[in-house]
Amino acid sequence: MPIESSQSAVRRNPEAERILDALNQRQRLSLTAEAFAALLDDAGALHRFVLDSSPELIYLLDSEGRIRFINRRVETLLGFQQQDLVGQHYEALVDESCRSPARHVFDERRTGSRAGQPVSLKLVSHLGADGGRAAHPRGLWMELRAEGIYADPNERTAENYLGTCGAIRDISKREGPEPGIDSRAFHDAVTGLPNRTLFDDRLGVAITQAERSRRKLAVMFVDLNRFKRVNDRLGHSVGDRLLRAVAQRVRACLRQGDTLSRFGGDEFTLLVPSVRSRGAVERIAGKILDCFEAPFVIDGRRLRVGASIGIALYPEAGERGDALIEAADIAMYHVKDQGGNGYRLYSETMNRGVMRRLTTARELRKALSRREFVVYYQPQVSLASGQVCGVEALVRWRHPTRGLLKPDDFLLAAEDAGLLGEVDALVQQQAFTEAAHWRHNGAGDVRVSVNVSGLALEQDDFADKLQARLRKAGLEASAVRLEIDEYRLSQSRERVMPKLQALHDLGVRIAADRFGAGYAALAYLQHSPVSQLNVDASIIHDIRADDPGGGHGIVKAIAAFAGALDVTLLAEGVSNRVQLRCLCAEGYDQAQGVLFSPPLPGADVAQVLNGNAFAGLVRQARLPAGRGFRSEGVPPSP
Repeated sequence: MPIESSQSAVRRNPEAERILDALNQRQRLSLTAEAFAALLDDAGALHRFVLDSSPELIYLLDSEGRIRFINRRVETLLGFQQQDLVGQHYEALVDESCRSPARHVFDERRTGSRAGQPVSLKLVSHLGADGGRAAHPRGLWMELRAEGIYADPNERTAENYLGTCGAIRDISKREGPEPGIDSRAFHDAVTGLPNRTLFDDRLGVAITQAERSRRKLAVMFVDLNRFKRVNDRLGHSVGDRLLRAVAQRVRACLRQGDTLSRFGGDEFTLLVPSVRSRGAVERIAGKILDCFEAPFVIDGRRLRVGASIGIALYPEAGERGDALIEAADIAMYHVKDQGGNGYRLYSETMNRGVMRRLTTARELRKALSRREFVVYYQPQVSLASGQVCGVEALVRWRHPTRGLLKPDDFLLAAEDAGLLGEVDALVQQQAFTEAAHWRHNGAGDVRVSVNVSGLALEQDDFADKLQARLRKAGLEASAVRLEIDEYRLSQSRERVMPKLQALHDLGVRIAADRFGAGYAALAYLQHSPVSQLNVDASIIHDIRADDPGGGHGIVKAIAAFAGALDVTLLAEGVSNRVQLRCLCAEGYDQAQGVLFSPPLPGADVAQVLNGNAFAGLVRQARLPAGRGFRSEGVPPSP
C-alpha cells in the first residue's frame, strides 16, 4: 500500500519542498556539514522557519548516518539542543533497547511507495512527563518514516546514494494500552506479519547459524502482480483486506521456522533458514505460486492477483543480509520482465540486466533531446462505408543501433525513469501537427486518437497543456480523441472526470480504451463524457469460426451494452475476415488492425486517407452469408 513518505510529510509546505528538490537535483553533492549548511543558507531564513515550525521532527542524514540537519522540533520533543546534534551519528537519538531495529529505518534507501512502512521506536528524551528537564534520560515512543536521497533521482544506485531524509512524530500519548506498542515496532500494522526490522534481525541470526553449521538458507522476494489495479480501482480498504488474505494464504504454505514478512507496499520477503538443495527451494516457490491459482473473495468480489518470486541462496548470492535481499529483488525483477507469475534464482549475470535498465534510462534522455522518437499511425475504418475515419497515434523509437523499437520495448523504462510525461507530450504535439496538415490538404474530417497515460491525467494542468498543444498545431478540438484505459477512468473519477468533461465541452472526444480487458466498475460510464468504447484486442482475438458461442457472444453483449448507453464501438486488433464479419453483423461502428493496415509513418498516411482501399473488404464482410459463421466458404485471412 502506498504510504506517505518522509519527503511527502515535508512537502505539505511548498517552501520546504524547495529544499528537498534542491537536495535531489544537485548533481554529485558532497554531503559534508558545510555543504548542507550552505544549501540551507541559500534557501533563506523563511525556509528554515518553515522547517523549524513543523509539528514533526525533520532530519537529514548523510550516507554514513551522521546528522546533517535537524529542525528545532528536537528541542521541544526530545530535549536535545539542535546545534549539539549536527555531526553526530543518529544513534545519539535512539534508546539502547531499539538500536538494532533503528538501523533499518535510519538507513532507508528506497524511495516513494517502495520505501518502508512507518516504524515505532523508542528514542532518547531528556524531558520529563511535565515537559520540564528530566533528571535522567528516558525512552519515548516515536514513529519514524524515511526514504533515500540520491544525487540523480533517476539513477538510484549505490554510487548516487547521498543519505536519507525522515520525519518523526510523537505517538507516546496515543490512546490505548501501552504494552502493545512493542509489537507494533516489529510487526506490520496491516497484515500482522513481521516487518522489515524483525525480518532483518531474524535473517542476521539465520546467517550466523548457517555459517557455523555450513548450511544453506534462502531469501525470497515476492511481489504481487495486478495488485496496484485492485488497489487503485477498489480503494485502500479493499487493498488492505486483500493483503491480509494473501498473507494468510502464503503463510499456510510454509514451515513453522520460516519467516514471512511484509517488506512494503505489495512486496513480501520470505526467509527459509535451512534448505538442503536448490530443488527444495524451488518446490517452496512453486507451492506459493499455486496458492494464487484460486481467486481471493473480498466483499463478494472475486479478485485475482499473481506473484513474481526472486530467490537468493546463501552463500552463493551473498554473505550479508542486505546483499541477499538485493539479489532476490533483482531476480524478482527478471521474473517481472518475462511477464510475471513465476520464480527465478539469482545469478551473477542478472546484474547485467540492472545495468541494461540504467543504460536504457540514459539513452531515453538522449533520445528525447535528439528527437529520436517518431509517431506512426494505424488507420481506423468505418464499418458502414469502408472509409478511413481516423488514425491512432503510436510512438516508435528510432534507436541508433537497435533499429525501430515498439512501445513494449521502452515505455516501462520511460515510466521508471520519470520520462513518460515528456514522451506523451512529444507524441501529442507531433500527432496534432500532422493531423492539422492532413485536414488542410483535403483529408476531410479525419480524427486523430492519442493515448493518455495515468501519470498525465493526474496532473492538475493536464487539460490546459492539451489545449496549448492544439493551439500550437492549429488543430480543432473536435479532431482529437483521447484514448484512456477503462480502469483509469473507473478508479479516478473524482480527479479525472472534471478535466475530461471540460475538454469534452470544447469538442474533444473521449474513448474508454482496452474495454473489457479489466475489472472496471461500469457505473462510471453513466455520468461521464465517454462517447466511444474501444473493445480490447484480446476479446476480438477470441472470435473464431469454429466457436461461434465464445468470443462472438461477448462481442454481441458489448454491442447491446453500447447501444443502451448510446456510444460508438471500435474494435481493436482485427486480424482476419471472420472477425470482421462478426463485427459487421453485430453493428460495430469502427475497426482497426492488421487486416486493414499496420501502423504507418506519417508520410504514408495521406495516401490512405485519400484512397478507398478498404471499401471492398468491408462490403464483402457485410454480406448476409457472413452472419453467424454459417457460410462454408470463409475466405482466408490475408
